[in-house]
Amino acid sequence: QDKSNKGKEFWLGYGHNVVVTQASPGNSQTHVLYISTEQAAVVTVSVNNTTWSQTVNIPASSVNFSIVIPKTGPEDARLTGEGLFTKGIHVVSDVPVVVYSHQYNLVSSGATMLMPVETYGYTYYSLNYTQVSNYPDSYSWFYVIAAENNTRVLITPSDSTQGGWLPGQTYTVTLNEGEIYNVFGKRSDTYTGKDMTGSKIVSVAGTDGICHPVAVFSGSS
Repeated sequence: QDKSNKGKEFWLGYGHNVVVTQASPGNSQTHVLYISTEQAAVVTVSVNNTTWSQTVNIPASSVNFSIVIPKTGPEDARLTGEGLFTKGIHVVSDVPVVVYSHQYNLVSSGATMLMPVETYGYTYYSLNYTQVSNYPDSYSWFYVIAAENNTRVLITPSDSTQGGWLPGQTYTVTLNEGEIYNVFGKRSDTYTGKDMTGSKIVSVAGTDGICHPVAVFSGSS
């Protein structure tokens, strides 16, 4: 246990939120980063495969929460479906910092503590729960994000997915740095989504013969 949640480089994605597709008020969620530092820090947050980037100078012993992740236009980082997305969110600091991701709406809130790239591993299981909602497009979801090129992962969903994957079958996905593969549990009706708990994600040797560590996030719409 020689790893910490404090580091200089992090990756994450813009997990799916049910309000994204609501008729009114559609896409009303906000996704903000909280960056905490003991030393004075210069931190840059960017969206992969876009020109969007923001840099903040954070005084020692303080927290910055001014960076809002884009959700519209060409830099839109939202994971809106099942499949490959190129717009991973990258956080880089000149000194070790702690980063939290928070997504909220009028009556909903979800957050996670980010782990730096040096803590990334090779085998993960998703934790979710069955989605029962008053709103359509409610999914139990997980995604894997690559910090390095030639990242090859095997994904075995525990139940049927919205994209047509079958439970217990293993599917191969190849990712480059900053790319994400997002999986949605299949909706059995408009308002009910399957529980994807127990889905397995394993990094294996890519074309370069190297098993590249990955980050995995799981959650719900």
